[in-house]
Amino acid sequence: MHRIAAILVLALGAACNAEVREVAPIRLDPITTLGSDDDSAATSTWSRVSPLHPQGYRILVPQPGGTPALPAVYGDDGSFIGVLGASGDGPGEFREPLFVRFGPGDSLYVFDGAQRVLVFSPDRAYARTVMLPVTPWDAAILANGRMVVASATHDHGLPLLVIGPDGAVIQEIGASDSASMATPSPRRIVLAPDGTIWTMPMTGSWRVEHWDPSGKLITAHDRAPAWYPIIQDVAASDTPRPSIQDAWFDAAGRLWVLGKAVDEQWKKGVEQDAAGAADTTTTIDDPDKVHDTIIEVFDVAAWTMVAEARFDPSYPFAVEPGVVMRVRVENGGRRRAELARLVLDTSRIGAVAP
Repeated sequence: MHRIAAILVLALGAACNAEVREVAPIRLDPITTLGSDDDSAATSTWSRVSPLHPQGYRILVPQPGGTPALPAVYGDDGSFIGVLGASGDGPGEFREPLFVRFGPGDSLYVFDGAQRVLVFSPDRAYARTVMLPVTPWDAAILANGRMVVASATHDHGLPLLVIGPDGAVIQEIGASDSASMATPSPRRIVLAPDGTIWTMPMTGSWRVEHWDPSGKLITAHDRAPAWYPIIQDVAASDTPRPSIQDAWFDAAGRLWVLGKAVDEQWKKGVEQDAAGAADTTTTIDDPDKVHDTIIEVFDVAAWTMVAEARFDPSYPFAVEPGVVMRVRVENGGRRRAELARLVLDTSRIGAVAP
């Protein structure tokens, strides 16, 4: 099992650059824990956490399945503030809240699995609902209020849809690129500082795609890192799959990739319930024993990896640039969202290994 306390320094070979380089160390620093007994519904299920809002709060969004729950609002210090909206199909009501994005004027866009997005003011007052043509997997809000939305349908990860404030589809991204369309996986969407759009398939293969605002492919990069083996017959394999969980740009314009690798001893973290020889269900009992966290950092101009780390604890979600999260299960089944900051030693970037 890959165990490190805080820093892991690896050697990077010719996968990204012909010159062998030492990748910079990355440290994982805990920030805060969200979860309160006052919020019994949200803490009884798995959740995702929004970025920190300029007014000083985060929104913990329970994921579909299990006990239905509303998005919960927390102060940055972890204090429980209240819930957002109500359950149902009416104005300001959620059916399957999924994730939060911030829009113009610090407004809140809460995407719902019922093919819609609910918009709230910065003070969390309901404003409007926009119907969507697809179930959202990921989304980004442009400065003009338009939304770039990725479909959750596995076989139709592309095209992305550019959707107006009224829900009308204005543009498609990726429909004309056959190589990208051939990768059947939902996409993660990353807005670059220069206004271009980057996407990554979650499963299938390690690939990053770069699009201009008109939807034309600028370039694509494919890699085959050792932690991301290709499983030819997924249906016939009980091995957990690696995946790309998220990506973001930092203030220096570097692309960070958050991946989930399969631990060498992953079987220690699963339980198998067999009803018969041909009917076996595998349940993950301990995510930290099944998956490791992969962090990769790229200089996109030179397309060179400048940092890489592998952490034994599984942090499967990005919260905001440089912050990741995991869910800790306590006695009694209560769940807490633990946030941690990734710290890159920039003085080591690009140092040639001896």
